Amino acid sequence: MSEDRLDRLEALAEKILEGLAETRHRTDSNAKSIQALSDAVARDREAFNIERKEWAQDRRRVFEWMARLAAAQADFYEMQADHLNHLERIDALRSSPRRERLTDILDRLTPKPD
Repeated sequence: MSEDRLDRLEALAEKILEGLAETRHRTDSNAKSIQALSDAVARDREAFNIERKEWAQDRRRVFEWMARLAAAQADFYEMQADHLNHLERIDALRSSPRRERLTDILDRLTPKPD
């Protein structure tokens, strides 16, 4: 009987060792999976940070272009206003009595072709 008990204890110890080996294998597999997931998360986080920096640069450039466009529009409208102001002055000169008087003076001073 003691031999039978010894065999059962050996079988039980063997099962426990097999269970421990299986647990160790699962633990190693889980550790590898966790490491792979951690690496993937780290890569994703790094890629996100790079994209965020690029987005910030793109946003800064867009605002710079908008500022340049606004300045160019302001310059354009200022030139347009100056041009219209000059046209108004020319129209005012054409219809003024001063123009007629200057024309008369020039006609008198300019020699007539023969």
